[in-house]
Amino acid sequence: MNAVRKLYQLIWDYYEEKININYFTDNFTITFNTEVDYDELSEAEYKLFEELAHITSRYSPYEEERKKYPYYYDELDTLNKVKEVIDKLSS
Repeated sequence: MNAVRKLYQLIWDYYEEKININYFTDNFTITFNTEVDYDELSEAEYKLFEELAHITSRYSPYEEERKKYPYYYDELDTLNKVKEVIDKLSS
């Protein structure tokens, strides 16, 4: 599976609750940052995936940690961004 397809698969698997948040955030971050040839992405894909990778790389399940580091994100932030990516790339 190529890396771009893997990103889409991760997004849909997470959205459909086939994988958990930790698996999603770890794998999306790694795939986007190290495996994807950005030239294979459209401008819209790159922008949305980059924004999502920013969130997934700063995901924390711990409220205390998010309070201490306000630039960390929770599961709701991640899910909302996933929904936005799906909406924008599906239209």
